[in-house]
Amino acid sequence: MLAGAEWALNRYRPQRQQLPTISLAALQAGMPHGDVYLLDVRPLEEFAAGHLPGAVAIPLAELPQRIDELPVDKLIVTYCRGPLCRYADEALLLILASGRRGARLEEGVAEWLLAGYPLAHS
Repeated sequence: MLAGAEWALNRYRPQRQQLPTISLAALQAGMPHGDVYLLDVRPLEEFAAGHLPGAVAIPLAELPQRIDELPVDKLIVTYCRGPLCRYADEALLLILASGRRGARLEEGVAEWLLAGYPLAHS
């Protein structure tokens, strides 16, 4: 990434260097075993248009009221629109503050598609 872009991204997402992340490969490995709870925090309209298979939709605005719906025994992986989206960071901070384990998927729907993976629709 260009130095200027990295600086701007760090200003826009100030906690990003401190938050745990997960790669696409690690996510793919954990999903079939049920070790991962994939949380899409985008608005419901975006989720309905296409989302990662197995993802559960809880928009960021609803997450504080619905945090108790999340499992306590799985790694909760948050994702949104990709590296330029803060929703997954904000959701992950709420999840970690609730005592749950979590990580952020830096990639979003576009990067998922570019990697050759299919989307689910609802």
